[in-house]
Amino acid sequence: MKPKTTKAVKEPVVTEQATETTNPDAGYTFLIDKGVASKLSPKSAGAVFFQLAVKDEDNSLYLRISGNEGGGLHSKEWVSVTAIIDLLKPLKEQSFKSNVFKKVMVGKSSNNVSFLSGILRSADIGLIQPSPEGTFLHQLAADFDLKCKTLLALAG
Repeated sequence: MKPKTTKAVKEPVVTEQATETTNPDAGYTFLIDKGVASKLSPKSAGAVFFQLAVKDEDNSLYLRISGNEGGGLHSKEWVSVTAIIDLLKPLKEQSFKSNVFKKVMVGKSSNNVSFLSGILRSADIGLIQPSPEGTFLHQLAADFDLKCKTLLALAG
């Protein structure tokens, strides 16, 4: 018979990342706490909710998907508005799909890009609009440059 051995219990290490995980709002000043956007599909009931905030560390603008009605998983990570704008600028005068936003989303949920597209179409953000070429296609808003300037000015 083998003698019983006891395993040492490791104490959890508290890191800065662990703190951010437990309080993802730390370091952000909210501009919009519960924004509302429509989902892209006319068959999907409910809305997508989002938050817009300034990251205190560098005074830059971020947004995130904060919830949705009617089901569908999504990630709640903060996404840089500057990164979104930089991604969109080269897409002037062309239609594009939601999957272009995979480049700015860390989370892997398949709903992330379509929920983000709905948010970017919302009246509060308004960087993109539906394309006449299809329900799930987008194009830049007619006043994209002005919307970008106005949005980024919110960060101060």
